[in-house]
This record gives sequence, structure tokens and C-alpha cells, in this order.
Amino acid sequence: WLRKQIETFPASARDVRTRGRNRLLDLGQVGIQCIHCKNLSEGRGVGSSYFPASIKSIYQSAQNMLTFHFKEDTCPLIPRRLLQQMRDAGEASVICPRMAPKAGKSRAGSGKSFWERAAKNTTGLVDTTVGIRYAKDIENYRPLESIALGTAEGELDQNTADVFQADDSVLTRRNDKGKVTDFCFILMSQFGPYCTQSSHNSDLLDGDGWGSDIENEESLPSIGVVCKHCNGASKDGKQPKGIFLSSKADTMMRNKNLARMYNHLLECAPEDLKSKLMQAKNIHLPQSDRLKKGWKKHFFEDVCDRLHESL
Repeated sequence: WLRKQIETFPASARDVRTRGRNRLLDLGQVGIQCIHCKNLSEGRGVGSSYFPASIKSIYQSAQNMLTFHFKEDTCPLIPRRLLQQMRDAGEASVICPRMAPKAGKSRAGSGKSFWERAAKNTTGLVDTTVGIRYAKDIENYRPLESIALGTAEGELDQNTADVFQADDSVLTRRNDKGKVTDFCFILMSQFGPYCTQSSHNSDLLDGDGWGSDIENEESLPSIGVVCKHCNGASKDGKQPKGIFLSSKADTMMRNKNLARMYNHLLECAPEDLKSKLMQAKNIHLPQSDRLKKGWKKHFFEDVCDRLHESL
């Protein structure tokens, strides 16, 4: 039932503008969407489309769509009869599997391996360094298996670790190798501890700080991280740059906060570093999908522990 209600589609320029601000999303990257409300410009309902990080993640994205878009009845255009078919199939398979052979067969064929095979063999999708692509569209993109920055398993190669993990680095360690994506490793290697005994500066908090995600403003001193390249110096003499106030893993690891740090480095870092960082960002999500569940939280907990120990 579910497979008949969704389809693959390439990301448009509008998708990149509206959904690519805090995560990797490239023009033409393949996602899945509801076939019923896909042409609505607004009001499509929760969970109407997803952009899985890799082919392996399509199954989970489809399950999310089933839960939040169909079962929660947020799709404005799906016929009532189809929703009733979904409910009937679900109830029959729970009450008595023998009474719902078709539903049982469908459920048996909707596992992760089935979705992955269908995506590759039927739909013609491939994993690349910039997300999922149609096979006919990969001449301009490198397949994920051919990446040179890190291995397909998401482990940093030794050269990358040696170049970006400086001897005096406080927040990252060489033993982070294999436990974190190249993007997060390189990103956090460009920052050092920051602490000031002065009172909070509102311009700092509203500028390059975490904004509304900042920790309790009354807790002094102010602790966070500072860019190694500019050391928080302001080019215009007004607003501090490259200083991000947070010492909690749950705050620091949020995609929108990592995006702010990344955008700062694109303005501040040397050109060779910018190039490597952009490459690493392109493979961040596929690598993340291959790492042990919970790697991101563990890594940023280690980063914050090292931050506190250094002050």
C-alpha cells in the first residue's frame, strides 16, 4: 500500500532554498514525496516529502511518511478510501494474519532490503558524494565508493587526520578517527576553547553566537569556542566574529549551529581548507549513515568535556 502512495523526485531550486539551509541538499538530489499533494505550493501537510541521506535510508524515510503524513491524516488530498484501505490492512494483519494474506505479503516485502533493492534495480538510484541521484544523472558526480577524502565506511584516512588535527588541538583527538564524519572532525578542529569573565555582549549573542539556543545568560563566565584563524577578531571593528557561545553537546551538535560555524569558516579559512571542508560536507550524511548510532552525540560530548577540561 505505502509504495503506491509515494514516488521519487529531484530537488528543485525552491527545495534547495527552503530546505537546504541547515543540512546537505543539492539541486537534483533525489527525495521521496506523496503522489497526492505533490503539486500543492503550500499546505501539503507534515511529512509530505523527505530527502534520505542514502539509499539505505529510504526505508526509514518512507516509514516516517507513513506515520506522520498518512496515519496522522495530514495529507489534504489523499482519497478517504485509500486511508481506509490502509487502516483495514493494518487491523486485519494484527487481528488475524490469515485473514489478510495480501497485507501480510505486502508487509513481508516492505523490509529494508526490499526497499534498497527496488531503489537500485527498479528506480535506478545510486549513492553519490552529493546524496542520492538517478543513475542517468551521475556523470557529473562521483559515486560514494570513489570518494578520496574518507573511506566508504565513513572513516577518516590518516592523511586527513594528520593535516587537520594539529598537535595543539584541544577539542579533537586522533583517536576520534573512525568514530566521526570527516566534516565534523575537520570543522571542530578549526576551533579552540573560548572563555571570558566579562558580562555577556548582546551583539555577540545575536550575531555569531547560538542565538536563542544560548545557555542560561546568567551563568558566568561565558564559555564556548573560537575560530583559530581569526581568533574572534572583528574585521569591521563592531561585531565579533567566529565566537560561538555554548558548552553543551546538545546545543553545539544541532545542524543549524554547525551550519553557522561552517559558514563562518567559508569566509575566514584558507582556500585549501575551504575546499576540503566543502568536500567533507558533501559526504557528511552518507558517512553518518554508516557510523554507529549515536556517534554524533558521543563526539560532541567528548568535545565539550575537553572544552571544560582546558579552561
